Amino acid sequence: MKKLKFVLIPLVTALLAAGWIAGYTSLNRFYDSLDNSETLTCSTGEFVPFGEDEINYHIQADGYLICVNGFKIADFAEVCPDIEGNTPEKLALVDITLKNIGSDAEGIPLTELRLYGIDELLFLDYDALDRLNPVLQGNSGITLSTNTEYRLTLPYGLYKANFSRGTWNSLDRYDLFLQLTSYPTRKIVRLQ
Repeated sequence: MKKLKFVLIPLVTALLAAGWIAGYTSLNRFYDSLDNSETLTCSTGEFVPFGEDEINYHIQADGYLICVNGFKIADFAEVCPDIEGNTPEKLALVDITLKNIGSDAEGIPLTELRLYGIDELLFLDYDALDRLNPVLQGNSGITLSTNTEYRLTLPYGLYKANFSRGTWNSLDRYDLFLQLTSYPTRKIVRLQ
C-alpha cells in the first residue's frame, strides 16, 4: 500500500500540474487571438508617422511624425534639484522630435505616449515635464503649426518601490518601450 501511495501521489500531482499548464496556455492563446492588432517595432532616430492609427481612445494625429532621438535614465534630484515632495528616485528621459507635415489634428496628447517595461507601465512626471519643457506652459499636450517641428523631453517617473531589487539595480539593462499608437497598428520604439 505504501508503494502505491509513493507512485499515486506524484502521478496525480503531475497530472494536475499538466492540466493547469494546458489551461493556462490555451487561455493565453485565446486572449491573444482577440487582439487583432499588428505590432510594428521602430528604431530610435527614425521619423514614424502616426498615420490613421489611434494614439489611444480614438485620438488620431494623421500628418504628425515622431522621432525618438535618445533615451537615458537619470536621478530625479540631478534633473530637477529644486522640486521637493513625493518625487520619484529616477527619471526615464525620452528625447523626442514632433513634426507636423500637414495635419489638422488638435495636437499630440503627450500623456498618451506610454512608456512600459516587461511588467511595468510608467507615467509622465508632470513637475519634471513642466521644468524640462517650459514651452508647454503647464499643458500635457502640444499642437504644432503645419511644416514645423519641436523637440521635447518626456520624463517618466521611476519609483524604487515599484521594481524588484534586481530590476532596480540593473535599470540600464531593463527592456523599455515607448508606445506611439495602439490600434489598429501598435507602433512602439525599443529604447533599450
